Amino acid sequence: MARGAGGAVQQVAAIAGYMAFFSVLARQLSLLLGPRLELALLSIMELAGGCQALSQSALPLRWQLPLISAVACFGGLSVAAQCMAHLRPLGLRTWTYLRGKLLQAGLAFGLCRLQLVWLEDAPAFLAHSHARLDPLAVAALLAAVLLIPPLLWLAARMPTAKQMAPARESADRPNAQKT
Repeated sequence: MARGAGGAVQQVAAIAGYMAFFSVLARQLSLLLGPRLELALLSIMELAGGCQALSQSALPLRWQLPLISAVACFGGLSVAAQCMAHLRPLGLRTWTYLRGKLLQAGLAFGLCRLQLVWLEDAPAFLAHSHARLDPLAVAALLAAVLLIPPLLWLAARMPTAKQMAPARESADRPNAQKT
């Protein structure tokens, strides 16, 4: 049990280290490149800092929410580095992971923006009813309904570590004879 607790503490420290490193890196780069890029750098580098910076920006809410949704889905390079530390040994390439996260971020942005456009027309509808519609709840429900089934389907089709082991073993032995 002590080994498990020690491993958990080590993982929490590693996550905090990734977060601190990428947050400081984003701030330092923004000092070098100019304050205009700070919002973009924070959003690309680190999840919490990017979402906080977007929420405090002067952007209109109709753009803040979709951008925050995209940043939350992408997770930043900090989350990518954390995930790849565990996924690379399983054979997942970094670019494959990043493409999937960028696709997920684009879908989140699009769905949130679409929902906000739909909600601009909703007040006229809601004026005639007594229902109260929470835009974030509706966006989350829409995302769940549209994204979770295809993601579950994709997850079910992904090869397991046992299925990938023969491919990794043959890649480790390039001169091995195929039988």
